[in-house]
Formats: sequence, C-alpha cells, structure tokens
Amino acid sequence: QDDEVKWVMSMAAQDKTQDYTTLALTPDLFAPAAEAFLSYNICYDQIVKLMEEYDTSKDGTLDKTELTQLLKALNENITPLEADVTWVMEHADVIGNGLITKPELHKAISLWYVHSGSAEVISEGAAMRKRIHELCDQ
Repeated sequence: QDDEVKWVMSMAAQDKTQDYTTLALTPDLFAPAAEAFLSYNICYDQIVKLMEEYDTSKDGTLDKTELTQLLKALNENITPLEADVTWVMEHADVIGNGLITKPELHKAISLWYVHSGSAEVISEGAAMRKRIHELCDQ
C-alpha cells in the first residue's frame, strides 16, 4: 500500500525528477493521479497474478531480470533486447526506486507493447488496448 501511495503521488508530479514527497494533491494534479489509480484498480487482480508469477525473489517488486522474463512471455517467448528492457524500466519506474512495483506494472506492460513496435500494435491502436484489457479480464 505504501508503494501505491508513492505511485499516486508520483503520477501527480510534473516530471520524474520532482520530489513527490513534497507534493500536495491539488485539484489540477488530482485528475491524472485518480485516472492512473482507477486504471490500476481495474487490472489489480491480474497485476497481482503476474507479480506472483514473475517476482521470483518474492520481495513484491520486479527487478530487471524478473521484468525481462515477463516481457519475454509477452513477446511470444522471445527474449527482449536489454536496451528495450532498460527503456521500459526507466519509463515505468515512476517511483524511481529502480524496481517495478505493482502499481507500475500496468504501465510497464503498456509501454512494452508501444515500444516493441509490433506492426499490429502500431497499425491498430485498438490492438494494444485489447491485449491490455484481455490481461485485466483474465
């Protein structure tokens, strides 16, 4: 739950370098933070399942190695390039602790589908949304 609070506050931050611990959730920052949290809650059960499966260290987060295994599973069992995993990690880790927490996992998956640039995802934006919703509905 502490990670969830940190994540909501970091979603309200203007940029990743802004210290979210000094922020107040003002009306102009509330909408994006609330939207992100609602999206997270919709997929919560699937996120928990994925975290349980790929968090081999059982610390409640995914490190780079664990994230690589998850992205491999999403990539038809093809190991992603280290640079791609690093990109996803850097952009999804909004808390800034070098790990992917449960709230950040939804963003990591979304970023992977966009960044991997499969023709299906690029040519049909709906394909990405469908895959994410399928993950959430399982």
